Order: sequence, then structure tokens, then C-alpha cells
Amino acid sequence: MKLLKILDSGNYTEDMPLIYKQTVRAVILRNGKMVMQRSRSGEYKIPGGGLEKGEDIPTALYREVLEEAGMRIDRTSIKEIGEIVELRCDIFETEKKFERHTYYYLCEVTEEGLPLTLTKSEQEQGFTCVWETPTMIYEYNKTVCTSPNTVRDTIFIKMLTEKEICL
Repeated sequence: MKLLKILDSGNYTEDMPLIYKQTVRAVILRNGKMVMQRSRSGEYKIPGGGLEKGEDIPTALYREVLEEAGMRIDRTSIKEIGEIVELRCDIFETEKKFERHTYYYLCEVTEEGLPLTLTKSEQEQGFTCVWETPTMIYEYNKTVCTSPNTVRDTIFIKMLTEKEICL
């Protein structure tokens, strides 16, 4: 997987206990727009989430897109884009180092309009599934995003709009 970016806060030490995560994100494009999750406050994030124990990447992508976007992806369409690595102190357990590898994949969908299965947190934030242009997503997110997840996806979308990423 091509390394796209390392987001290193430098606010940790190497001797801290490690929290290691792997997540996937599905980039779904149509007519110049991307499928996104949009919160009630207006922040956009790319559909995806963490790999569950024993789960492979195609299965995680399929599950996450079905849950968060109400769409079924075509597993044969999955193409690697690249990876963003985050290194920082964990936001909940600040005495631990947090390392997350987020893998971005270009995907096509075979079915849409299925019910969303959002987590309690996603429900509380009022997430819905929308289609929007990468430029609009970036312009909006850069002014309001604060969570590490949204910041990471905003950096990815900026790279996409500036043609640093070729699809």
C-alpha cells in the first residue's frame, strides 16, 4: 500500500504503551461527487471504520459502507489508493501512544438506499449519507473540523482535489 501521509503530533514517547488500530475508508465517486457521512454540525467524513477481529479488508469495507452509507459495494471493484498513518497520544488514555493506519480504497456500489446502521455516537451526531464534491467537502471541513477522524479525511480530500492522489 502506498504511503500517502504521516500525521505525527510528536506528543508521545516511544516507551509509552501502544494502542494500534487499522481502519478502512471507501472512496465512492459518481459524476464528480463522493459519498460522505455528514454530521448534524456539517462535518464530512468518508464512510469506513475499524477492522473487527479476524476481518479482512474487503469484508470490513463491505460492512462499513453498508452500515454508514446504506450501499453495497462490488467487492471486485476494490482498488488500493493509499494509506495515512497517525501517531499521537491517545485522546482517551493520554499515557498511551496511539498509532492508526487508515487504508483508502476506490470502490463501486451495486445497490443504494438501504437503511443505515449507525453507532450510538454516529446517531447522536446526526450522521446522514450524502453525495458532495471533493472541493466543497474540503472547503467546509477545513473551517470546522476538529476530530482526528475528520482532520485525517480532510487531508486526504485536499490531496485528492490538488491531484496529489491519482485515482
